Amino acid sequence: MDIAVPVGDIPHDLWGTDKAVGETPAAVVVETLGNLTTILERMVTEAGRPGGVPGVLASEDTLFHAKRIPQIALEDYADRIVRYCPSSYAAFVYTFVYIRRLCTLFGHTLVNAHSVHRILCACHVVAAKFCDDVFETNSFYARVGGVSRNELNALEVQLLALLDFRVHCTPAEFANAETFLRDKEAIRGETREVAYSAVQSWFCPKSSASA
Repeated sequence: MDIAVPVGDIPHDLWGTDKAVGETPAAVVVETLGNLTTILERMVTEAGRPGGVPGVLASEDTLFHAKRIPQIALEDYADRIVRYCPSSYAAFVYTFVYIRRLCTLFGHTLVNAHSVHRILCACHVVAAKFCDDVFETNSFYARVGGVSRNELNALEVQLLALLDFRVHCTPAEFANAETFLRDKEAIRGETREVAYSAVQSWFCPKSSASA
C-alpha cells in the first residue's frame, strides 16, 4: 500500500498559473498550497525528532501510513495536486482545516513522513467534493495521488470516519484558517523553533497549552 507515483500518465495540464479559480487568482491558490506544504514539512520534521510527544492515534493504526516513505518530495506532490486537480481556493483552505482537525483530535505526530502524502491527498479530495460544484472522479484523483482507486476510496472513508463526518466549518473557522495560511511570517519564522511553535499552537492548541 505504498504510494507509487506514476510518471507521464496525466494527459494534460488542466490550468495555467495565470488562470483564475472562481474569484481567486490562481497565483493565490498556488501560494496558499505552498504555505500549507511548508507547514506540513515543519510538522514532518518535528514528528521525526527524538523525544517527541506521541499522538493519541499512531499513524500505523490508519490507512494513511505507508510502509515506506514515498520518494516524491512533498512540494512536488502538492504541485501535482494543484496542477492537475483545479479546485477552488476554498477547497485548499478546507484541506488545511481538515488536517488541523485530525491533529487536534489525534496529535500532530499523526502527520509524519510515512503519512503526510496520503493525508494531504485524502483531505483535498474530501474538501474539493464538499466545496466545489465540479470535481474529478476518484479514479482521476488516485492517478494524481499515486494510489489505486480502491486505496483512495478507503482513505476517503477513513478520513470521514475520523472527522466524524463533520466536513463543514463555520465562517469564523474558515477565516482563522485563511489568515494563518496566508501569514508567511508565522509559517516560516525567523528560526525553526519559532515557526514550529506558531504551527503547533494553531494545529494543536491543547498540547501547546499543556506544554
